[in-house]
Amino acid sequence: MIYSAQIAFIFIAITLAATAAQGQNVYKCGNSYSQTPCVDGKTVDVSDPRSAAQKAEADATTRRGAKAADVMERSRLREEAQMRAANRAAAPKPAKAAAPKKTKKEKPPEYFIAPHPDGKKAAPGSGLR
Repeated sequence: MIYSAQIAFIFIAITLAATAAQGQNVYKCGNSYSQTPCVDGKTVDVSDPRSAAQKAEADATTRRGAKAADVMERSRLREEAQMRAANRAAAPKPAKAAAPKKTKKEKPPEYFIAPHPDGKKAAPGSGLR
């Protein structure tokens, strides 16, 4: 229960801080906006002049648009899956490639011969290996 109370307290504190932040001034400095005043900067009114009913209507319109977008996305994904299946069925099957011919490998010697450090080959019977 204490943990829930701490979370509730943190949530309330964040909400109050966000509400207080709405009252801050915003300045237009050339082509950018800032919270700190600048030379030749103009104060911009950033308050929301809409009524509660207008805001609710805008939120409802946004929700309807998001729902319509989800429906269109599902429809598009379904159509794409059908097209992929149709393309797979219509595509010709690749012919099996002929197996590569096996080349006869050279038989390794029965014993190991180390190469000469100079890169020279030792003459047979010279004792060099």
